[in-house]
Amino acid sequence: MENDTMARETFDEVLQRRDGYTQEEVDETRQEILERIADGEDGFDIIDEYGLEPDYLEDLICW
Repeated sequence: MENDTMARETFDEVLQRRDGYTQEEVDETRQEILERIADGEDGFDIIDEYGLEPDYLEDLICW
């Protein structure tokens, strides 16, 4: 049986559609988030600041 649910938008797609980010802005945001995580901040808290669900953290880490 075929799954009729739509695939979840990626981190990039959400920021571009919802927030009007350019690809360059998305790339800069991704880098900033990853740097903050590397500096010890909680990734889930950071993702929440952007109004995103926790599963978007996986998009960033596995990018």
